[in-house]
Amino acid sequence: MNFTIKAFDAVNRINSVSGIYEEDLPIEILRFHALNAEEAPYMQTQKEHMHNFFELHFVLMGEMKYIVNGSPLTAKAGSYLIIAPESPHLITLFSKDLLKCSIAFSVKSDEPMYSALCIKSGQIHNYSGDPERLLLSAAFEAERDTTYSPAIVKNTLGELIYRISGTTEKKKRSVYADSYDMRLVKAKQFIEDNIHLFLSCEDIAAYCYLSVKQLNRIFLKNEGVTLLGYLHAKKTEEAKRLLVDKAYSIKQTSVSLGFSSVYYFTRFFTKHTGMTPGEYKTYISKK
Repeated sequence: MNFTIKAFDAVNRINSVSGIYEEDLPIEILRFHALNAEEAPYMQTQKEHMHNFFELHFVLMGEMKYIVNGSPLTAKAGSYLIIAPESPHLITLFSKDLLKCSIAFSVKSDEPMYSALCIKSGQIHNYSGDPERLLLSAAFEAERDTTYSPAIVKNTLGELIYRISGTTEKKKRSVYADSYDMRLVKAKQFIEDNIHLFLSCEDIAAYCYLSVKQLNRIFLKNEGVTLLGYLHAKKTEEAKRLLVDKAYSIKQTSVSLGFSSVYYFTRFFTKHTGMTPGEYKTYISKK
């Protein structure tokens, strides 16, 4: 897994992932934390203990040895361990190249997810595929550190836990309808942050860890336009804003929005406004 030092630091810097949106989700993320061998001796409890919440430990590099409910376990790179509430556990050994990422979370006890996670507790599992993608996505979002990052991290970790639990698809759609809205927020923020680049739909979808087809469906459902339609509307909106500013010439506006030439910018602007950039500047100056 490509878990960078920046991502490692960012995960530990994002103090709260409760988010800026209140959602009726059965999962509450309590802590998202990264740990290496250098910090492990100071961060790990040396006595057998338990919690009233779930722990989810992903070993990214090296290995760790645990005792959970009296059973010895070894979690190596590429594996994860779930520890259920009220389960006595202890870390007995870790390698010098250790790098792990942990999530502490609670789940409503009457949820099917709660029982499903308890069944998987005290066992070593592989996290390739969706769990790895979602964990990396959460770390990358923490590294971006935008206004929306805490909420996006929260929803990404929620989906990660849901997928690991293996709960039914029908329940997943019901519970996580809002997580798709957060993907929409993530895509819109990415467009806003990078409006000066000539982004493709593939660029935006890749950033959101989705296919263009999936992201298109999300935009159509929530915005009533395709991803490309939304991108072009935002690009046009920014072009108008810059053209109003007398400090920006048409060429400077073109460069600022990532167009390869004034010709292509003029074609784009005319298509979406019915006026050339020059005509728009003249129109605005007369108002």
